[in-house]
Amino acid sequence: WPQMDLSCKICFESYTGSELSRPRSLFCGHTLCGECATKLLVNGELRCPLCQQNHKYQSLNKIIINHELEDVIEMLASKSTESGPKLHYGKCEQHGAYKVHHCLTHEVFICSDCALAYHLENYCCRVPIEAFLNNRKDELCKKIETRMSSLQEIDGQVKLHDPLSKMTEDQIKTQINKLQSDLKTHQQQMNFFQNSTSEYTELFNECENRLRQAQNITTFRELEKETKLVKSSDNKTQEWTKLVKDKLTQHLGEILTSGTLERLVASRDVCAIHTHNKQQKFGRIFARDGYLILQDFRNFKPPSCTAVINLRDVIGHLSSPRHIYLSLSNWDNPLGMIIIKVNEKAPRRAQQLIDLCVGQTGAKYSGSTGISVCRKGKTGEHISFTYYLNSNGRYSYAKLVSDIEVTEPVLHNQGTCIFNQRGEQAGFSIFTKRDHLDTWDGPVLGEVISGFPVLEKVIEINLIPKGWCKKSHVTISESGLIIAAICHK
Repeated sequence: WPQMDLSCKICFESYTGSELSRPRSLFCGHTLCGECATKLLVNGELRCPLCQQNHKYQSLNKIIINHELEDVIEMLASKSTESGPKLHYGKCEQHGAYKVHHCLTHEVFICSDCALAYHLENYCCRVPIEAFLNNRKDELCKKIETRMSSLQEIDGQVKLHDPLSKMTEDQIKTQINKLQSDLKTHQQQMNFFQNSTSEYTELFNECENRLRQAQNITTFRELEKETKLVKSSDNKTQEWTKLVKDKLTQHLGEILTSGTLERLVASRDVCAIHTHNKQQKFGRIFARDGYLILQDFRNFKPPSCTAVINLRDVIGHLSSPRHIYLSLSNWDNPLGMIIIKVNEKAPRRAQQLIDLCVGQTGAKYSGSTGISVCRKGKTGEHISFTYYLNSNGRYSYAKLVSDIEVTEPVLHNQGTCIFNQRGEQAGFSIFTKRDHLDTWDGPVLGEVISGFPVLEKVIEINLIPKGWCKKSHVTISESGLIIAAICHK
């Protein structure tokens, strides 16, 4: 039977077992479905649309069902189900068998005969077509999940930025006569950030929908379709992410020059002075990647045109919880920045971690510092620091040090490490060696909330064979505090 005879010639729908979809034979010999026959039957007359002959029928039930055609359809359906596998990539042009394997070496779909003739296991890597489809489906799902994580991260930045923006808006409104033009600009920025929330929701919902679709992929046609849809949305998401980050950084720069921070002048060079040290150290305040940052304190005298605020005016009024940042480098090659939310349930050590990050301590250190992977559990789970020479001249496990100065910790031989659970969560800890035992006490001091791609780079670099070669070590090039919001008395 030709394929065209297995469907209605009027509506082209396939014949099925339902009453309106069963094939009906007219007196003229032509066949059409019950639904089309019902529509054409008017006042007891039915004109065949194929030969224009008029037929008289009292109702649809009077039109004879083509049982022979139904038997053929049922036989073909049964034969199709029994003969072919559920998943294949069509038939082999050479052997006529279904392609149920994929050769990874030659990147082609093959049948079983091709596998035995041209793609032997000694020379080729073959996988069942189900495994190949599932692998590609998993890759697509992972790509979508990565995009969703990126969207969640930028949304978290916007929410972290919101208190500072609202406080700035209130202060500008109190000086409306003096800062009318600044207020107008700021309101435009706020409108942008408010609109970004709805855009984030739209993009994130789209990713969730794509993820659901990808998880239900069962055929290569569906895989190709979803791959194209994900690729088409990537550019839109990347452009939106870059735009929001640029706007956040620009807006924070405007906040620095608007008088929002106490005792600041109209200058982008802003410093905070740490007055508890005998030596005066200054930390620079600046905007980067959508964050307002207090960089680590150093021994330098700021230019006379620089605005200076007291550290107590900053640290004492930071919003809770506090966030610190580390900029990591592979020697002279910058890797990026990670943001750590400090755990305030361990206040003593958490404060010590903050002190180390902003360089408030006074002793000197010498020697090299770096980050290397220790094989505790899964590879890449434990990222710890190398040795340093402390103030009493003894070597210890390195603390949070870079170009800044550090002091000997409250507990001897104290070190730091980061746990990376491969994208799920990363925690920041200080470890202490107990007496002479090789045991470590590691209270979690915080959680890495941004910069997981940077941690992945660290893991890749540290998998390079050691031997203290430059290519296999990561250093802390910069550290400091993230200023989420500064509240005034």
